[in-house]
Amino acid sequence: MQEDYAEIISTKPVQRFMDKYCLSDHPVQNLALISPFIHSLQGNLQSLDSICKKSQEKGIPIYVITREPEDELHQEKNQVS
Repeated sequence: MQEDYAEIISTKPVQRFMDKYCLSDHPVQNLALISPFIHSLQGNLQSLDSICKKSQEKGIPIYVITREPEDELHQEKNQVS
């Protein structure tokens, strides 16, 4: 059974996303990350690299929507491939 839905999360959104995406085997066709800035999440149980790795292994395309970088840190994080 295929389910199409969107969910808006306002409490602990990163943790809830990680639980649903990184730690489950739920089938995903594509992934859209929408954020005013992107951060590597280094030091957390899961990082942006782990999201990219899982997506690459499973053949899941990632679409990132963010604002133009305004500082050096933001420009560096936008270089994640």
